[in-house]
Amino acid sequence: MTISCGPFGGNFFSKGFARKKKDTISITHNYRWSFEWKNTGSMGHAEEPILYNDIYGILQDATNCIWSEEWRIGASPMIEYNPYDMTIQTKITCENGGTITTKAGTFENCLKLSLDIGGMTDVLSYRGGKKVYYFAEGIGIVRTENEYGGGARTAVYELSTYEGTGEGFMPLADGLLRKYDALDLTDGFVGAAEYTYVADDDGDIVIFADRTGIRELPPPITQYSAIQGEVIEDHLWNEGKRNESRLCHDVNNFHILTHFLGRPHRYWSAQEKAVAWNKYRMKIMEGLGENEEVPTAWMGHYSSTCFRIACALFGCGKKDEGYIYLEKAFELFPKWEKITDGEEMDVGNPLIYGGIKVLKGKGIVKLPDGRTELISYGHLFEDKVSLMYYGMTAPKGWEWFNSVRNEDRFKEYVERAKALL
Repeated sequence: MTISCGPFGGNFFSKGFARKKKDTISITHNYRWSFEWKNTGSMGHAEEPILYNDIYGILQDATNCIWSEEWRIGASPMIEYNPYDMTIQTKITCENGGTITTKAGTFENCLKLSLDIGGMTDVLSYRGGKKVYYFAEGIGIVRTENEYGGGARTAVYELSTYEGTGEGFMPLADGLLRKYDALDLTDGFVGAAEYTYVADDDGDIVIFADRTGIRELPPPITQYSAIQGEVIEDHLWNEGKRNESRLCHDVNNFHILTHFLGRPHRYWSAQEKAVAWNKYRMKIMEGLGENEEVPTAWMGHYSSTCFRIACALFGCGKKDEGYIYLEKAFELFPKWEKITDGEEMDVGNPLIYGGIKVLKGKGIVKLPDGRTELISYGHLFEDKVSLMYYGMTAPKGWEWFNSVRNEDRFKEYVERAKALL
């Protein structure tokens, strides 16, 4: 059993009873013999794939079982049930999965189970969406694929080790062991799951799940040119693929810019620094367009930065200038709100940023050739007008507004913010 984790990660151990009911197999968990230990960081999309190491659990949450005899090639059942005060609706498509080769071996005549899961919300949203499971007869699950980031990426887990075989596409027998490892994780992340089958005194099969998701810190890196995106850019150039390298270069420009604007600001309790830093950020965004016109992709973050400058100016005692920036934020935010989710937005000069577009509300960029990439600092493009009402009324975290909270002029802005909601 894994009992340690690094600065980022988690470990989960659970005991569940395999239950056969009519034509299905499900797992009933004994939570008195289960625990979880986790400490997630802020690594965004690099970290997200470790969430998908719950191979059996995600399948059961989606379909209310881990196997059904109804899952045969050509079948397309629809599952609907109500766990966790939610209504889960899962569309299933069963197809011939062909031959799957993993570290554990080659498996022929696999069954491919495609899931489109709706109803998973909030912290469980990652368990929804599109997923694919491959089953091999006598073995069980041999591969899983989990789309995330709006479909821009897929987290893959494959069977790496197994012991024992049995009957059917989800065998149950004493002594079986199935271990899965995540493929192609970045930034030092490791994801794995191990399932051990044991017969209890009554002959029932107990499945012990030991899942881990950790980050092994990489060696010290001192140059941004050592990051993966720029390594790929260099490889393309050296292979003579100049146009592909140039596009990769322009996309890297965008990602480096988002890193610069999105990294921690360190101006907590330092009003003057907050004013200087945020005014600098606004100048950068103004310089991305022609005639200091901020490109549409940056309009939301530009608006929220303007609002934060107003707050910091009030903290510095510069009320008149603070109200100027506050009014400007009220002028800008509604323009950002009018842009609909999914709309393609310019990020800046196409000669510098390759003509890529940010899709509003999706956390992805679209390349001219139609490919999409995730934005590591997607929060830069997720600002909402509700920030202003929250900031002006929050009892903590926005104390720089305290110097003007009792002024009638400020109260009028609070009412305007409330109306914008």
